[in-house]
Amino acid sequence: MRTQDEWNGITSLPYGTIMGHTWHEAGQILRVVNDYDVTAFVEVGTNVGGLTSLLFGRTAVIADFKYLGLELDFNIVNPHVLALRSFSPRFRILNLDCFSE
Repeated sequence: MRTQDEWNGITSLPYGTIMGHTWHEAGQILRVVNDYDVTAFVEVGTNVGGLTSLLFGRTAVIADFKYLGLELDFNIVNPHVLALRSFSPRFRILNLDCFSE
């Protein structure tokens, strides 16, 4: 897989999965989560799963951290990212419309 800018400005590929954030943005998100001791993270629009895969690592090492991702179209989520759900009950990705009842 190429790591050049071939996906509309997206060049960040954590674990080979496209991320809709720059590395700087992802680093700032992770810094805020760490600095403020965030215990639950909800991502509305998991998309392909780049940031999701980074946050999975936090669920693996921080006992009280929980992740919930919401994605309307599971066809776009990387299958490897979806497979991470089986490793931790504190890491969930749901296929739903967050604006529905």
